[in-house]
Amino acid sequence: MNKKYKKIIAKEFLIFIGTGVVFIFLYITWLQLHQFNKLKEKEIEIEISEIFNIEPYISLERFVDNYEDDAILEASTWESRISDFPELKKYEEQSLKDYIVTVNSKKYTNPLILNSKFPEFGFTDKGLPKDVNQVEYFNQIHQLKKTKESFFNKNITQEKVYFLFFILISITFISRYLIYGINWSIRQLRQ
Repeated sequence: MNKKYKKIIAKEFLIFIGTGVVFIFLYITWLQLHQFNKLKEKEIEIEISEIFNIEPYISLERFVDNYEDDAILEASTWESRISDFPELKKYEEQSLKDYIVTVNSKKYTNPLILNSKFPEFGFTDKGLPKDVNQVEYFNQIHQLKKTKESFFNKNITQEKVYFLFFILISITFISRYLIYGINWSIRQLRQ
């Protein structure tokens, strides 16, 4: 084989390998950014859940979880069951019963909307406990939404990986041959 052809093949091979290295670098960077966004998302979710980790929300949640059936609404069992939750005794019996019925009806899937219906438990009209900084809470919700919708939070499918590699190879080789063609044209015009 001619030495000139060997050089051309070697050059093409090195460009192909270089493109592969760039692709691997981009892919690893993408995976790292995706992982970082997932961790950030989990941190924000933990911060949001800690907001609701206060009374009376905890007791109400435990109360409803322990007594999901409607038997609690009967007067004979009410006193024995409410005695397990002394922190709820300060609230009106009817309010607690209404809360249980509302939760069990599954009418409200969003806890904020559910809580906003019960201001007697210390919830604001936005459904947050009165002690919570509403601006901070909604900023965290907004930040969580932005993180979830982030471009780098999308998973890359196998098809997209192959497509990205194909595009990278195509751009590299097409742009190379365009540059070679332009250089050749300029040299021809000068002669």
